[in-house]
Amino acid sequence: MKRRLLGLLVVACLVLAYRGTGNYLRYLSADLRSTLPMAVAREGEHFVVQAVDLEAAPFHGWGQPDRPQPGDRVLEIYDHNGAGGPVRGLFDYGRYIKPINVREPWTLVVSRPCTDGAYERFAVKMPPSVRLRWTPAEWLANLAIDFYLPFLAAMAGLLIALVRPRDDQACLAALLFMALGVTMGPGVSQFPPVLREMSLFVEVTGSHFLPYLVFLFFLRFPTRSPVDQHVPWLNAVFLAVTLAAWGASLVWDFSKHVSFAAASRVDATLSAAGLTVGALESVFTALGALMILVALVSVVLNARRAASADERRRLRIIAVGAVAGLLPAAILLALATARVKVPIGVWVVGIPLIGLFPLSFAYAVVRHRVFGIRLILRRGLKYALVSRGFLVAEAAVIFLALLWVAGSLFSWLGPQPGVAAASAG
Repeated sequence: MKRRLLGLLVVACLVLAYRGTGNYLRYLSADLRSTLPMAVAREGEHFVVQAVDLEAAPFHGWGQPDRPQPGDRVLEIYDHNGAGGPVRGLFDYGRYIKPINVREPWTLVVSRPCTDGAYERFAVKMPPSVRLRWTPAEWLANLAIDFYLPFLAAMAGLLIALVRPRDDQACLAALLFMALGVTMGPGVSQFPPVLREMSLFVEVTGSHFLPYLVFLFFLRFPTRSPVDQHVPWLNAVFLAVTLAAWGASLVWDFSKHVSFAAASRVDATLSAAGLTVGALESVFTALGALMILVALVSVVLNARRAASADERRRLRIIAVGAVAGLLPAAILLALATARVKVPIGVWVVGIPLIGLFPLSFAYAVVRHRVFGIRLILRRGLKYALVSRGFLVAEAAVIFLALLWVAGSLFSWLGPQPGVAAASAG
């Protein structure tokens, strides 16, 4: 039991380290508060300029004649102090653009295609980066993605893990919510070394195991569903698909973050087999959505055939929350994988709906004694919540959270004389 609890706590710490670092960089530090006036993407072994925003404020009055052009290959990046180096992968790119700010120019070394098919090396003096400005709708969407959903999922997972670490279904539910806490997380290319590799592993693992954990939990909660009874081999098939998708994604994501050359070799290997990364992502995403749909069918069937009125009430609450929360999650996941640009209003509505899943589950746990949780609520939380020490700690946490968000809001909306770093995009 101690080892299982320790393992769950380690997972929780990894999730909080990943989300906490991303939120710190995005809201509190000088990093990730501006963006470069151009778009880049990987093409084979190279990072290639796709578009340049010549109407961006930093280009106004910029006296340098050279500009980056679509088709330029990014070779090296140097900040205003001359620090930087060759861009071999996304980790290099994120590290080198991190010090770029809204005040000092920087240097972009590119290889530009010529009319004869050759490439010519250019050192382009670049203007400062563009300060990010969010609309109120973007603020709502970003705060929901960065704080609301991860906090609800992590708290639900920790509550279940701490109270019932010996229960197999409770531990599975805890892992499920912790995996939900890392979905739609930030990019890790600008994270500190070691933490960025660890965070990339956590993000890939959580996002790929989430559909299977949802499927496995509802397949046998609170008892074996009719789906599991009639199609018992489905679990093994979905597990094999999940492991294959996880392994392939680990290879692909670490390849492009460490070396574009390695990512190009992965592309070539897949191409020799008649496959592409995009095709594999589409297949794995479709199967992940199928797992979620099967899970929803299972929980609805279990709710309908529950023996007692109390059990039906518990399962109906969980079923409603699961359907209302997981269906938007599956749809947004599919749209993101298909590279469809989702309107900001969809995110503003969709993220709160996804949060209904951990909210309804936590309510069922606390109010209707799911997993038999009762004494902890009557004797533990009841007295802790009214104790003076807990109230003081709670007030301190709320004050710091409000200070965090308010300080970030004012620093983003108001003019700043200080430095703001460039985002990796």
